Amino acid sequence: MQEFADSFQRFSEFEVSITYLKGAHVRVFKKNNKLVGGYALNSTIPFRYFSFPFVKNEHTNNPKIPPLSETVEGTCIWMDKSLTTMQRIYVYIFLTADFFRSGRKYFLGGTIHPKVRKMQMTALSKYIFSIELDDGRKYHYYYGSRKDAVFALARWLLKRSRKLFDRKKEQSKPY
Repeated sequence: MQEFADSFQRFSEFEVSITYLKGAHVRVFKKNNKLVGGYALNSTIPFRYFSFPFVKNEHTNNPKIPPLSETVEGTCIWMDKSLTTMQRIYVYIFLTADFFRSGRKYFLGGTIHPKVRKMQMTALSKYIFSIELDDGRKYHYYYGSRKDAVFALARWLLKRSRKLFDRKKEQSKPY
């Protein structure tokens, strides 16, 4: 747990307590016996995302937030830069599967990283709010449902299949 917490902090600049991690479902990924990624899923209220000092009371009585009793937060997601695109996809497939196993209807996400936000919001497309931090960066909150996740995965598989099909078609053309 400590190695996971330290790695996550290096990746994200945010701390996560061992107590929090012990109360969550934590999955780690190793490559050549080196920790290269992981995440935590938590369905215990109060959620970590709403405990940050910079959030203040933005989440209190916010009608955009799904019922927390039906929600799991996916947090502390990090991946080493050495992971290939397919290995990163593998992490998200496990994350999606663990979300379904949680039995919760909604998945809460958040990030400060624009690339992560763009990628995650393909499945978690319901925007909740953003908070501007003292250094000018924005922390974004969003969520999605089980149905959103299924459709996002189907869209991704279709898009990926088309790319593979087009490559094979291009390779098989006579010269």
